Amino acid sequence: MEFIFYNIISIGLFCLTTNMVRYKDTHMPVVCYAAGIVILEIAVVLIYCLTTKSDRKKLNRRALVAVAVLINCGMAVNYKSLDASEKISFGDMYISDLIPMIIGGVTTYIVVRYTDIYKNRSLNIAGMILLPLLPFIARLTGREIYGSYLYIGPFMVFAVVIFIYVFIAGYFMSQSEKSFFQGKVNRLSWEMLVFLGYNMLLFMGCVVINEFGLLFILAITASLLFFIRSKDTAAKLVYTGMCVAAAGIAAACVPHISTRIKIWLDPAANAKGIEEQAESVLYLFRHIKKIGWWGDRVSLSSAIYPTRTTDHVLIYILNDYSILLALAVILICIALVRYMFILPKQAVAYDRYLSFACGLVVCLIVGINVASELGSFMTSGIGLPFVSEGSSTNMMLIMLVAIHAALLNKYDNCKSSIIYE
Repeated sequence: MEFIFYNIISIGLFCLTTNMVRYKDTHMPVVCYAAGIVILEIAVVLIYCLTTKSDRKKLNRRALVAVAVLINCGMAVNYKSLDASEKISFGDMYISDLIPMIIGGVTTYIVVRYTDIYKNRSLNIAGMILLPLLPFIARLTGREIYGSYLYIGPFMVFAVVIFIYVFIAGYFMSQSEKSFFQGKVNRLSWEMLVFLGYNMLLFMGCVVINEFGLLFILAITASLLFFIRSKDTAAKLVYTGMCVAAAGIAAACVPHISTRIKIWLDPAANAKGIEEQAESVLYLFRHIKKIGWWGDRVSLSSAIYPTRTTDHVLIYILNDYSILLALAVILICIALVRYMFILPKQAVAYDRYLSFACGLVVCLIVGINVASELGSFMTSGIGLPFVSEGSSTNMMLIMLVAIHAALLNKYDNCKSSIIYE
């Protein structure tokens, strides 16, 4: 059934998208688009051939097919959104991204599924030392984009930091209360104090590179992990108060954040001269009657740049393809998030926390992006998984899915599975 669903979506999107665009200069973009679909088709066929009757392997298969559908949507939007003069580069943009994504996902799966290298203490300690340095290295490289220092060489800071962080979070969370300094501070373990202090270093790095989206994901992930791991109610109340105070100060004093909040609360009054896309993109969903169920099939103005190169890709799908496809994409993302929170009871602590951290990241990225596109949350610069452009970010996401799939299969001999509580 999943295989049939994938092919209907894939072929349907290809026919619809190519019919919406006419080329006079070259057929190369069409060939590249078709090549991307063929590569994904081969990957899906291999997934089916290698899948046994195990319940967990069926779950993995469905999740990977869902990822393939989202990537197909990303290819369609990319193909549709570029100008005719740019479409010749489509093959370089997507084929060159798609193949490394598949290789990265497969490699990650093999390492996590068949080895315990990722649990190595020395590697985790090295990651802990390296991670806070990465934002400062990015700042020193001087590659500034829209006020943020987003890249370390060819890799996006967001993707690199998040990918390393899930392993470090698993390591911190899985330690016993006496594993760090052989003691406690009242009822709050040394372990949790070290974890909170470590996250403060990461938050400072996010501020240095002016990367609001990364700070937001790290802050929520760290907070949820702290609340799960810490048993001290008083410590949780103090921590919550500090978070609220810090968020209030940031909202009042940091222009990058206060501007977003103002537009979110009152786009009509604050859009002029601040964010020209606020009314037309962020709140487009509230004007769905202007678009209709099947979309305009006419690209939005280039002035509001709702292409897949931004975090507004869902609005592009809504406007040009239809509300039905937009809802389908949201539902597939929700199904993927649910899958990420399914774990065997018998998994060791490190693997449970590692997979839970992966699930949190995917969940937060989907939730924040969809909420911002529906006008329920301020824009955050966070794209839609596998649909928005960003080779480093999508590489990170497919590797997170691969980690979870590998852990499910690693405990395949366990009969029961639960949603993490």
